[in-house]
This record gives sequence, structure tokens and C-alpha cells, in this order.
Amino acid sequence: MTAVPEPAVPEPADVTGPASVTGPAVTGRALTGPDDLVELDLVELDLVELDLADEATAVAVHRVGLRSYAVEAALIGSDAIPALHETVADVRALPLRWLGAHMDGVLAGFIAWAHEGDELDVDRLCVDPDHFRRGLGRRLVAAVLAFGAPVTVCTGAANAPAVALYEGVGFTRVGTFEPEPGLVLARFRHPGTR
Repeated sequence: MTAVPEPAVPEPADVTGPASVTGPAVTGRALTGPDDLVELDLVELDLVELDLADEATAVAVHRVGLRSYAVEAALIGSDAIPALHETVADVRALPLRWLGAHMDGVLAGFIAWAHEGDELDVDRLCVDPDHFRRGLGRRLVAAVLAFGAPVTVCTGAANAPAVALYEGVGFTRVGTFEPEPGLVLARFRHPGTR
């Protein structure tokens, strides 16, 4: 296997299509049902690589993560999600690359990943509950997919919004496992574009 080179954060020209990282704002549409994504104007969305050596950044990432994982815990009926029990120091020590979505200057969500051979493994995707259903998660996933490498990710098998997100952008479920009693995770894979 060959190692995937350390990719740069995608530039606007590197990502195209409806899940673009930047570019024209999402204009919104009428809702047709309760499960529809509410796509708001994301003109004020900035995606930037995060440096968790910065204390304020690490604290913001930890806060958004705790808020997001608390919602997932309620959805899946388990608080055994390891990230729910991490400290700021634990998060800072993770050997991951971090990309944050800022709205109006405030961290609204992030994605973090690692290289696993020639693939990228998304360790976590978190959106602050105040910003749910606005397409932020999809934009963050699109940024990682823009590297072109195959991508894997795990989420709570009963986390219907996350499952729908991953399947909606081309991931396929490749397995289910239970790392902790009561915590059932689904593993997804995207083949990449290379």
C-alpha cells in the first residue's frame, strides 16, 4: 500500500457539486416533510483547518463535541460514546487533522480524520445542535471527500440523521459492531474518486 500524501485543506476550486465546501450560497427550498434538511444561506460559513494547540480552539472543539455527542447518545440510547467522557486534554492529544466550520466567527461544527494506509478514517464529525439541519455536516464531509482517497467512518447504528447523511453522499454500510455493551456502531466506506 502507498501512503496518502498529507492533503491540504481544499480550496474552493477543488470541490464541486451540491455539497461544495464554498461557492454560491445554498438558497433554500420548501419543506415537503418533517425529515427534510433545512438548507439555509451558508454565505457566512468559513471552513478552516483547526490548531488544537490553541487553548481557545481546543475548548471550543470540546464544547461542540460534547453537545453533539449528547444528542447522539439520546438518539442511540447509550452514553457509552467514548468522546462524551473526554477532557480537553484528551481531545488535544488525538493524532488527527481537524477542519472547523465557523458561522459568524463561532465554531459551529468540525470534522477530524487520520490516515489509515491509503485511506482516510473520519474519527469524528460534530455539529453544534444550534446548527443542526443546515447542511454543515454534509459540507464538512464533502471537504474530506474532496481529497479523493477512500474514506471510512463509524457512527451509532441507530443515529438515523448521521446514517442518512453518509448514505446520501455515497457511503456504503460495510458492517456493524459493538465496541462497548449497548453501543452499536455502523461502519461506512466511501470508495473515493482516485
